[in-house]
Amino acid sequence: MKTEVGRRCVPHIMQSGVHAQNGQWKLALVEYRAAVVKSNDHPSFILRSFALSGWTAILQDQCIRQTTPADLKLLKGIAAGKYNDILIVRVIAMYARGILCQDLGDRDTAAIYYRKTLALHATATAQDKNALMWAGGGRPVAAGGNFQKIFENTTGNLLDLEGKPSSTPTQNDRIAEEESFLKSIGVADEHMEHWKKLSAVNTPVPASTLTSCPVEHIELIKTNVKVGGTTCTVCGKTPESADAPLSKCGKCKSRWYCNKDCQRKDYRNKHKANCRPSKGPYKTNDLCLLKGLQNATDLNWQMVKVMRLSPTNHSRWEVVLVMNGKKVNVKAANLKFLHPL
Repeated sequence: MKTEVGRRCVPHIMQSGVHAQNGQWKLALVEYRAAVVKSNDHPSFILRSFALSGWTAILQDQCIRQTTPADLKLLKGIAAGKYNDILIVRVIAMYARGILCQDLGDRDTAAIYYRKTLALHATATAQDKNALMWAGGGRPVAAGGNFQKIFENTTGNLLDLEGKPSSTPTQNDRIAEEESFLKSIGVADEHMEHWKKLSAVNTPVPASTLTSCPVEHIELIKTNVKVGGTTCTVCGKTPESADAPLSKCGKCKSRWYCNKDCQRKDYRNKHKANCRPSKGPYKTNDLCLLKGLQNATDLNWQMVKVMRLSPTNHSRWEVVLVMNGKKVNVKAANLKFLHPL
């Protein structure tokens, strides 16, 4: 049975990678979906989670308007356990339904599916988290990391929809703590500025990485990084003049609005074509920061330009360091998209 399902599905998965490499997203979408459908009768197929993640990621980020009722029905069936999938696959499907509903403007339904995602996540046992799935690397990995990532994303999206503050320590709290430390050790003003820029658009950067930061890199950050949250992207109102907190785009989290009218106007004008989450997918010439590198820690928080998806490993990207032109291959998880000015 495994050999049979492999013969049915692997060619579609391989072809989807070719199409994605060439930017042919609609064709890649069709191939990934075919792999999902053809593995419905064999939910233990190790590449099923990979095909599902690829299909839903392209739907969300490249082809949202190609979403059909049949797509939503298929995701609903997977999430409900119709095909006896392992729990992580069901959670991926449930979360994807929430994302698609939100991107299509149905915020109430999106919130319902986000809550269902969290409810499913809460049932995960140690066995569920140790289940193997294929996440795009050279070998299967335990599902635990994906459970945690989806939990964090779902919680953040639901809080954004409901307009509630997070109960965890805020980013501003962490920034204030790090800033106090930086001042206490006498970090130069230009390094402080660099650190604040990074922390405004990313997870706060460890202060220890900044004391030897090249001035050239600081200037790149100042020139290219967009820092938002102080004024409405469309009309320029501040929270004080709008008499309400600014809300941010739930997908890219880099555009800020004083009301829904401004958000709709921006989306219809130009943001619809440019809106992408900071975790990718990436495009040629995107500017990103490197993060989380274990074997080349000196490259963390350096700015890179994306060249292409690696032709030999579709879980890695070929990038070039902006400062010196050095080429490196990194995983998508090691890139943080910078929304340029």
